[in-house]
Formats: sequence, C-alpha cells, structure tokens
Amino acid sequence: MNLSAIIDKALSLVFPPHCLFCGDIADNRYICKKCESLYKKIAFPVCSVCGFGKDECHCIKDMLFARVVAPFYYEGRARDDILKFKYYGKHSYGEYFAHCISKLVKAQYVGINFDAVTSVPAFYNNDDNFFDHAMYLGKAVADNIGLSFDASLLEKTAQRVKQHSLDFEQRFKNVNGLYKCSGNSQNYKTILLIDDISTTGATFMECARVLKKFGVKNTYCAAVALTPKRILQ
Repeated sequence: MNLSAIIDKALSLVFPPHCLFCGDIADNRYICKKCESLYKKIAFPVCSVCGFGKDECHCIKDMLFARVVAPFYYEGRARDDILKFKYYGKHSYGEYFAHCISKLVKAQYVGINFDAVTSVPAFYNNDDNFFDHAMYLGKAVADNIGLSFDASLLEKTAQRVKQHSLDFEQRFKNVNGLYKCSGNSQNYKTILLIDDISTTGATFMECARVLKKFGVKNTYCAAVALTPKRILQ
C-alpha cells in the first residue's frame, strides 16, 4: 500500500464518508448498504445486446448499436432517485450513478478501445435551471475510465413529445431524424454513448444510426437503468 492509500485510509477512519442519499455513514464513497439494497439490480445472465435480463429481452432486428449495459432496472428506489437527480437538484446522486456505470463498462466492455465518450444530447433552451443530466453522467464516466468526453459529437435538433408518454412503436417514430452529427466523427471508430434511462433502445438506436452514417463503426451504450417490460404494459 503506497503512502497516498495509507493517508486516504486514515482519513476515512477519522472522517468516514456519508451516504449521498440518506446521510448515514457509507460503506464506500457514495452509498450505505441499506440504500444500495433498495435498488433492483439487473442480474446475470443478461442479453448480450439489449442488456436486459434474459426474461426481459427487448431485442429487435437490426439494433444498430453494438450493445447496452446498465446496472439497475428503472423501478422503485432507482426510479425515484433518478428523477430526483434529473429534476429536483440532487445532482450529487449522479456521482453514484456514474460510478456504477463505470464499473459495469470496465467489467463488460473489456478489450474494447473506445475513441471517446459522448452522451445522448438534450435540446437546449434559455431556462436558467436547465440541467443536461446525460452530459453530467457522460463526463463523469469518461473521467472515471480515463477517456476524453466529446460534447459536440451529437446534436438534438428539436423538442418532441416525451418518450415516456408513448408506446413501444411510437417511441421509434418519435426519435426518427431527431439527432444529427455535429462533431468530427470521422476521427472516431468506436464510441461509448451514455444516457440515464433506456426503455426500448429507440434513442440509442437513432444516435447509433446517425453516428454510423458519419463513420463511427461501433456504438456501445450504457445507462443508469433499463425500463422493464412489465412497466410498459
């Protein structure tokens, strides 16, 4: 153990980290065991493309992206905390979410040489309270795994009906033509694309389609959570 690790260990004993969610002493830098147990994790075995558990597989023909990974299902405590992160100012929750994504990327995307990390883009407006949650996660994940983050690669061209209000087929139609490649994608062959939630994979697929058109051969995706079929029905 080097000197820096010894100092960090000593400081954690004197000033133990506190859970970002409840404030109790945490078992790691982010969360206590009680809060962590309330998240429904996606258990292996999982589909090697859509990332869902085998009984929840969402795959359709020609998924366009290489694969999706996510640590949690979008329900219960995970859903509540993601909504707080996105809409109610709990930006620090993103530290834990990015940590979980990063661990999964390192474990499941072994041997893949990413050229850069980017995020599903938001449609910018003049709201002073605007928060690009996907970019926040993307930057944190890029930092965690030692890659550069390219915020200029994709652009959302309009604001349409929210995906969560649509059925399975409508979600694919709603994102068709919604994104464009605004950066220098010709320099990239393999991209890690980050978002908060994936339900049908429609958004990831549309972004991957645009990136492929401009030279990106492989788009690997990662999200905080995946929405199970039983919630869609």
